[in-house]
Amino acid sequence: MKRTKILAIVLTGLLTLLVSSKVYSVTLQESIQDQMNPPNQDFSSAATIPYMGNLTDKGGNPVEDGIYAFKFFIYESQNQEEPLWSEAQEGVEVENGVFNVQLGSVQHLPVQALQSEHLLLQVAVRGPGDNVYTALNPPQVLQSISASAPASINAHPACAHDHMGEEWINDNLNAGLTIKNSSDDFSFPAILGESTNFYGGVGIAGHASGGHGLEGISENNIGVYGSSTYDTGVYGKSSSLYGVSGYSSSEHGGYFSSGNDHLDLMVAGNIGRINAAEYDGSKLYLSSNADLILKLDNDGGEEHVLRVKESSGTDVCTINESGDLWCAGTISEGASTAQHGERLLYPIGSPEVLFEDFGMGTLENGEAHIEFEQIFAETVNLGENYHVFLTPVCDQPLVLNVSAKTPSGFKVQGVTLDGTPSNCTFDYRIVAKRLGYESLRLERVSTDLEETN
Repeated sequence: MKRTKILAIVLTGLLTLLVSSKVYSVTLQESIQDQMNPPNQDFSSAATIPYMGNLTDKGGNPVEDGIYAFKFFIYESQNQEEPLWSEAQEGVEVENGVFNVQLGSVQHLPVQALQSEHLLLQVAVRGPGDNVYTALNPPQVLQSISASAPASINAHPACAHDHMGEEWINDNLNAGLTIKNSSDDFSFPAILGESTNFYGGVGIAGHASGGHGLEGISENNIGVYGSSTYDTGVYGKSSSLYGVSGYSSSEHGGYFSSGNDHLDLMVAGNIGRINAAEYDGSKLYLSSNADLILKLDNDGGEEHVLRVKESSGTDVCTINESGDLWCAGTISEGASTAQHGERLLYPIGSPEVLFEDFGMGTLENGEAHIEFEQIFAETVNLGENYHVFLTPVCDQPLVLNVSAKTPSGFKVQGVTLDGTPSNCTFDYRIVAKRLGYESLRLERVSTDLEETN
């Protein structure tokens, strides 16, 4: 005969009775009990007790996973020979030592067993491969539990702890419900909310009209953790303050990850805002270990603009979807000097969109032919009129002129003051209109594109 090695059962949750869709502890206040227990009305046939236990071996380790059989007995005292109630439940799944059953789901619980002042619960278990049941000692001590309840008490018999359709209201300044977990093991969260609704069911929902809808505090790990395989992991909404607020003294105040190339953080609504704290001197940092990308017009709809505004809401810089940059102030770049530190240099503004190129040529018997560099030629429209500026680099006075211009280049002639053809060198500068922007000249600043302050 094989004997089981199961020696102890640890009750991991307070035994409670579901009453009118609510969970009540051991003793009910008299006024409430009067309302819940109408005289001469017996609902015991509908009552069950959620019971969750942890099976361990003599070393305190969880038993092996498998299908177990249990027998449950309720006694009024240790000396009582016959139990007030008993039932056997077979096919109970035990995983990592944990099992979960409903006492009374096989044999109805009698009213006298539930209304006694002190009850003893004796449990016997038969493991996989065992031939007999082993009684687990000592018996569990149960407090009195009211057995009167509506017939709908078993509306969700598969759920050990059920608050379907409840609304808990608290009118004072304290929290309506506080659940804490001081464990440093993330696998044991204070609250675990889960939804399997494919169309976006909510595991945990918190709502507040003036304060915090949902607040999670953890001493060692994550205060609130949300995960969804289809819809929203964490959703917060408030009519006057913050929908979701996160704080950490050592790590991230909030952490969002989609696990792929989708949006890790979605700011919903027609207007999405990300703000630093609303006090003087607050700063907003956007940082990345690689590229920092601002993607304009993600849905590819109408033309829109990236705007930089000053405090009154006036644009000071804009970039449209074509990449055109406009700024109200100056444009400059820094340059280091050996004796005078960092200094600013400013570009020269032009009423037209122009590109320019520079080079050097040499006269041969008074003439030189300059061909445009091919890459530069593809950035400008050389079919339009372009400008050439010449500067002689010679030890004698020289007269230079452009005698011909074509889309592929230009011809230069040069003679000395006495008319002799020169062989001197010269510098040239070419200025031409940027390809595709030939008609632009002194355009008005446009604010026609849709914007929101």
